[in-house]
Amino acid sequence: MENENDHDPLTDTWLIQDVLRPEGLTWMSGPIGEAKSLLTLDVACHVASGRNWHGQPVDGCRVLHVTGVELGTIQQRLRAWKQHYGVGAIDDLLISAQYVKVESPYWDMFVQSCRKLELDLIILDGPMWAWEWEWDKRNGVNKSDPMAKTLNGLDALAQTTGATVLLAADGLRDFTGPELAMSTSGDVVSMRPMDRIGAAPFRFKMTDVAIGKDARGLSITSQILTPAK
Repeated sequence: MENENDHDPLTDTWLIQDVLRPEGLTWMSGPIGEAKSLLTLDVACHVASGRNWHGQPVDGCRVLHVTGVELGTIQQRLRAWKQHYGVGAIDDLLISAQYVKVESPYWDMFVQSCRKLELDLIILDGPMWAWEWEWDKRNGVNKSDPMAKTLNGLDALAQTTGATVLLAADGLRDFTGPELAMSTSGDVVSMRPMDRIGAAPFRFKMTDVAIGKDARGLSITSQILTPAK
């Protein structure tokens, strides 16, 4: 369990001070394998539990984390995060491994369900949203501008729900909103808000946490992000 002041006040209107504003759509960019899924879960847990995010004050609120990672892996990572920080249940955190593509006939139902949940932050983690147009192109689907349709659908999600939408994906052509850029070197993950020109990036280390033993008595480990020195 870490010892830290978990409830410092915000000095402005932010979800995470100087990192994530409560407005529209924000893109967390980084190639495959850059630990975006670890970072998005870390953000979700800190915001939903109201804990300072690695020294940055947080506006605790209700969070939905939709992930493309296998649910069992997410559950292990969540257990590791709770164990590390000494946290029990996080009542304001909802996690789903079921995603809906923007152009799916179920997208409007997904948006209305999010509205009814009265969410403040919706995290969409994985390539299924940002790469929808790439799938269309590879499979010969003729659409006028699937990228624009995807971004319009995500903007509609933010406007309908009143929530911040944080999209973690490889790249978005024509995206003009706030961006959190990620990179990884070895087991160190760096992330910097692109509007903080000249500011030092946030740096994290991928840390193993033992969360129990399997039926054979072998240790089960998962990973979390901890501040890198």
